[in-house]
Amino acid sequence: MKLPTFFIERPVQATILNLLILIVGILSFNLLTIREYPDVVMPAFEVTVQYPNASAEVIESTMASPLEESLSGMEGLDTISSVSRFGRISVNLKFKPSVTMSDAQALIRDNLSRARDLLPQEAKEPKIAPKDSDNEGFFYLELTSDDYSFADMTHFANLYITSSLKAIKGVSRIQIWGEKYAMEVAIDRNKMLQHKLDAQKIYAALQEQNISLPGGRYQKRVPITIDLSLQSIEDFESIPVKSTEKSVVFLKDVASVKLSSEKALITKVRGVPGVLIAVTQASDGNPLEISKEIRKMMPDLKRALPAGVKLEINFDKSNFIRESLGSIQRAILEAIILVVLIVLIFLRSLRAALIPILTIPLSLIGVMAMMSIFGLSLNSITLLAMVLAVGLVVDDAIVVLENIHRHIELGLKPLEAAKKGSREIGFAILAMTCTLASVFAPVAFIQDTIGQVFQEFAITLAGSVIISGIVALTFSPMMCAKFLKSEES
Repeated sequence: MKLPTFFIERPVQATILNLLILIVGILSFNLLTIREYPDVVMPAFEVTVQYPNASAEVIESTMASPLEESLSGMEGLDTISSVSRFGRISVNLKFKPSVTMSDAQALIRDNLSRARDLLPQEAKEPKIAPKDSDNEGFFYLELTSDDYSFADMTHFANLYITSSLKAIKGVSRIQIWGEKYAMEVAIDRNKMLQHKLDAQKIYAALQEQNISLPGGRYQKRVPITIDLSLQSIEDFESIPVKSTEKSVVFLKDVASVKLSSEKALITKVRGVPGVLIAVTQASDGNPLEISKEIRKMMPDLKRALPAGVKLEINFDKSNFIRESLGSIQRAILEAIILVVLIVLIFLRSLRAALIPILTIPLSLIGVMAMMSIFGLSLNSITLLAMVLAVGLVVDDAIVVLENIHRHIELGLKPLEAAKKGSREIGFAILAMTCTLASVFAPVAFIQDTIGQVFQEFAITLAGSVIISGIVALTFSPMMCAKFLKSEES
């Protein structure tokens, strides 16, 4: 093979090529997403149907069964589950990895069209939304207070914290587990009967008065909006629920109105009522960087809150991710040290051992460019592949070094020995590299969830071996010609 000879005679080009591999790898490292495990993509959707003012029991009996029966027969569906709440039902659907997102969405839409006639007429149109594979927050903040109500703390979280957290790069969603404000209308039955009213008429009046409509354009340029939305207790109390030629009955005449809360959810933090704020990362978000930014933002968030409201970190999953990745990084360092010691023991020369040792950082850093091209991430699986790759990437360079060193012992000068030895061993290096890569490459074609997990493992390991083969055919022969001495035995 003439390729090694080409780079032996042109050491500058060999150095530039391998420096390019190193630089591109370092630049790609900054683009890689850091996560705990590979991002397993399984098409998942959430179908939500609103049924205003219906209890969870009514929704369960009238909507859950028709929806589940219509959706459960879809091809490629893996799991289906439903949650019935006050005024709403959510159906969670997970498909097998072989089903694409577009195909899954089309199947759901077709089946929902057939199920629509089985739902109550008052139910709203079903909404389909993709659901992230990692739908749970990884960072939780807590709000507690002895002076403010549960609804007040929820309001403070929405007012002072949500917008700041959403501005952080890589944040996908902010969930607040608290209690929203609600206007409570308590109807007096006796007054309602006295004015010859029923609950349906009062409800219709509330709907008719709480609207916002477009009113055209003034001079064909300025948009006009008719805003009749209800903003205060006085607005609600002034709603006319019945009118005759002689009098008008307002809502305050038959009901009492006050600002209250939904009371649909109560969360406790360390035994006392508190609001939890969950931060969910985007698919390309870096949890370590997001956690760092939130912690940096904490003093400003605390100063923005009213006195008497405490803001603390409840849970930070990035600590576990950091420790997990750190332990694997230490394993990589330990593996490199052991490989270096073994190479030194058997080659018995620091000058000779330096040649295969340089292959390790070149291969491990260079493979990050390949990881970036394939859209991989730095996680426990890819770092594990790097641990195993440490012992494999030095093989090619050691074989090249040993054959060149043999010719030097036979009396050739280092330059001639490097040309002759690398020319003899070139195809063997190519065959060995292809063989090692082909052993791990088929793992990338395994289907289902397990295949997606080990796909990154296979690509990282095979990529490291390929990079080491390139280094062994370009950089190692040139280094042998420059560093080895004729006097060595």
